[in-house]
Amino acid sequence: MILKELEIRNFRSYYGNENRFEFNPTGLTLIIGDNGDGKTTFFEALEWLFDTTGLREKDEIFNISEMRKSQMIVGDEDEVRVTIKFDHEGEKELTKAFSFRKTDANAVEIVSREFYGYRFNGIEREQIDGRQILNSCFDAEIRRYSMFKGETQLDIFHEDTEALKRLLRTFSDITRLDKFAELTLSLKEQASKAHSNELKKDKKTAQEAQRLEHVLNRIESEISDTRRQIKDQEENSRVYKGKLDKMVDNREIKEKLDSINERIKDYEEKVRRMRSYTNVDFNTSLLDNQWILCAYPKIFEEFKKKVSLFSKERRKQHDEYLIEKGKQQQLAALALPEGKTKLPWFVPNEEYLVEMIDDECCKVCGRPAPKGSEAYEFMVQKLQEALKNRQKQQKTEDEDIFKFNYVEELQHLSISYGGPKERSVANRTDTIQQELEFIADRTKEMQKWQQALDDAKDEKSRTLSQLNGISEEDINRSAKDVRDFMNRHESAQQRLGELRVILEGLRKEKEETESELSSLDTGNKEVTRLGRIHNIFDHIYKAFVSARETNRKNFISHLKTLSNKYLAELSGNDFHGIIEMMRSQETESIDVVLRSENGTIVTSPSESQKTTMYMAVLFAIAKVTAEKRETEYPLIFDAPTSSFGQMKETEFYEIINKIQKQCVIVTKDMLEFDAATQKSNIKSAAYSLSCPIYRIEKDRVGFNKNDLSTIRVRTTKIK
Repeated sequence: MILKELEIRNFRSYYGNENRFEFNPTGLTLIIGDNGDGKTTFFEALEWLFDTTGLREKDEIFNISEMRKSQMIVGDEDEVRVTIKFDHEGEKELTKAFSFRKTDANAVEIVSREFYGYRFNGIEREQIDGRQILNSCFDAEIRRYSMFKGETQLDIFHEDTEALKRLLRTFSDITRLDKFAELTLSLKEQASKAHSNELKKDKKTAQEAQRLEHVLNRIESEISDTRRQIKDQEENSRVYKGKLDKMVDNREIKEKLDSINERIKDYEEKVRRMRSYTNVDFNTSLLDNQWILCAYPKIFEEFKKKVSLFSKERRKQHDEYLIEKGKQQQLAALALPEGKTKLPWFVPNEEYLVEMIDDECCKVCGRPAPKGSEAYEFMVQKLQEALKNRQKQQKTEDEDIFKFNYVEELQHLSISYGGPKERSVANRTDTIQQELEFIADRTKEMQKWQQALDDAKDEKSRTLSQLNGISEEDINRSAKDVRDFMNRHESAQQRLGELRVILEGLRKEKEETESELSSLDTGNKEVTRLGRIHNIFDHIYKAFVSARETNRKNFISHLKTLSNKYLAELSGNDFHGIIEMMRSQETESIDVVLRSENGTIVTSPSESQKTTMYMAVLFAIAKVTAEKRETEYPLIFDAPTSSFGQMKETEFYEIINKIQKQCVIVTKDMLEFDAATQKSNIKSAAYSLSCPIYRIEKDRVGFNKNDLSTIRVRTTKIK
């Protein structure tokens, strides 16, 4: 079964019918989304589609898009639909859907359900029942080893102690051998019973046969009891080891959490400090701290230019007015070169003119003007002109074309707010600008530390998620119990060893007793015949048991070889060790462990090492499945690498991309936060992969974090 295309319509946050994914048929497809962007919803849409039990129907109403419901009016109908196209002995399609109707402002009801598929014969497509097509192409046993949600589900042998039995039953010949072994064991027991009955009929051997039969019954009882004890001790050992592993992991996690908490504390302090620098009310500061003056120099410069233009224009119009009035004498006295206009009468003003006359110095050009000099006389004349013009301002309206003195007032403002005041404001502007730049720099720094803080908290959440609900307080308490559980585990292992020795002794004693019983000679031909029949069935039974054990060993050996092959590929240049599969004969369970080439068991592998190891086993199982079924099946993972670091995750995806195996991974890896835009973006390293990459992301337009009906996932094909 090779996935080709998936379409999701109105399934929770996947609003509308624009959510389409095309899958790489022979390699990796990455679906990348941040927290809350619909990664788990994507995975659960597939789980819903592939479910044939009907147990999820009671919760289907919660799968309806809240956004779609909010847009409907009472009586409107729509549908939730998930459709997948795939290749499995030809092109096929599978759809699960249900229609719903809005019955009230806040209520909907499911109207109908559909579960159907199509298969294509090259000419037309034929509709068939969805369960039928799913069970023939992607049955529950295959799905068990194809879809995994989170890192905790990757260790299938720990999560399910029956996993090995199922694998052997599904992908090996052991089921057929089991049937033959059960049949020959039954025939052997019948022959043994008939032989024993004949022996007891003969007076020569009756007493001895009866004694040996009692011995065999005792041995069988002890074997049964010993097996039960072994099973109990193995379960105890497994439980103690599991708890011990968790405690050891918890101790490592505690150290990791302590380090993370230290970083969180440091980042929080840095964020607090940066926020104190940037905690400024900009609205208040515009006036109270005179930030509004930042724009003053440019505005005032423009203001002076405008005032100068207005003043020139006013003087020009005034001169033209005087000419029109025939006041040529007055105009001649004011004549200047063509195109030039004289300074207004109030520049310099009366106050400055009196001061310059008293000081006998022109403070416009900076030259001395002694009394009686031409410059001195000019200043006196200018003062008289100013006084004269002051009086002219009192004339009636018909003596001047300008009714008001707005331009002169503007010039007064230009003069009064220029000079020292202008320089003072300019200096204040520089100070304000420096203050704003300081705030901007601290804001950027605060965003940087805030992102580091968010990353640390996210890392802490991922670390705590590995504890399966255990709190930080529980970690501290469980650390004290490590020694106690180590002692219990060692005691269980020691007792297990003793019981296995006892069981082996009982088996030998049973064989010897059975041999002794079968060798009793009465001279009776029927006894001899039944004894030979018993021996024949015993040999056949042992042959089937031996074949079954060989089959188990070969299957596990092949699985281990494939697992180590994939482990070497997935680990790249990192230390990866060798996968060992420790099988219990009594409980038919497997423990997957890592060991070094020198034989040392890696007792505390890192979380990323364990994840890589478990994924290698899953790739191996997928390979065995393909060999047995003669067809490929996909591997679909939801957030399998949450314990990986950035360097590890990039390398890991580069390696997976090169493995010729259809693999769909939904993850938040390959994202990096941009403090400038306050958004998460795809890392540049992702673009070096040749596989399809999709970005799923909440649509921020109209999004309200308190309103489910505003949540919509946007699906974008990146490459």
